[in-house]
Amino acid sequence: MTERYSNLDCPNCRASILEDDVNIAADIAKCQDCGNIFKVSEQVHNAGQRRDSRRRHSVQELIMPSGVKFEKSYDGFVLSASTRSLLALFLIPFSAVWIGFSLGGLYGTQILSGEFDLISSLFGIPFAIGSVLLLAYTAMTVLGKVVVSAKGYDGSVFTGVGPIGWRRNFSWNDIDSVVEDIGAVKSGNTAHHVIRLEGKRRVSFGYMLSDDVRYFIFKQLEDLLRQKR
Repeated sequence: MTERYSNLDCPNCRASILEDDVNIAADIAKCQDCGNIFKVSEQVHNAGQRRDSRRRHSVQELIMPSGVKFEKSYDGFVLSASTRSLLALFLIPFSAVWIGFSLGGLYGTQILSGEFDLISSLFGIPFAIGSVLLLAYTAMTVLGKVVVSAKGYDGSVFTGVGPIGWRRNFSWNDIDSVVEDIGAVKSGNTAHHVIRLEGKRRVSFGYMLSDDVRYFIFKQLEDLLRQKR
C-alpha cells in the first residue's frame, strides 16, 4: 500500500498526496483524487504560512488552565504552573506502605533492638534512595510547581516544592526556539512530553504537567520568543 506524503495536501481538493505521486527533483506532484498537478515547493511554503498565521492568533484565544499564572513586565515575565495531580490520591498511601515495609523492616528493627547489622544496612541503601525519590515525586503531585522566568537576559526554570527544587539558569537572549518533544522519562511504555528551550544550551522541563497546562506554557513561551525577535 502506498503511503500518504507527510504534510502535503492538494491545494485544489485538500486530499493527502501519495508518495508515488511526488517528484521532488521536478518539484511537481499530482493529486490522484482530482488530477490536479502543482508545484511541491509552493504548497510547502503556503502550508508554512498557514501554520505561522495560526500561531500568531492562537495564543490570544487560549484559555488559561487552572493552576497557571502568567505575569509580564517591561523587562521580563514569570510563567508558573502547578503539578498537582489526582495521582497523589494513590501515591500518598502507596508511599506510606512502601516506606513502612521497606525502611521500617530494614532499619526499624535495628533501631528497636539496638543492634547494628552492616549487611542489612547496605542492602537497604537502594530502598532508601527509592523512598526519597518516591517522596519527592509524591510531593510534586501535591504541592509541586514549575516556574519559567526571565528578567532582562537572565532566565531560569525551577521545578520543585516551595523553595526546594531544581533550578537551571539560561540566557533568554540565547534561546532560538521552543519545542514540545518526547522526554527521556518514561512510565512503563508511556513516554512523557516535555518543553525544550533550544539555543546555546538545551533546557527541558514540564514532564509532570498535564497536557493542557504544558500546551498553554509552550504556546506562551513560543509567543514571548517571537516578540523578543
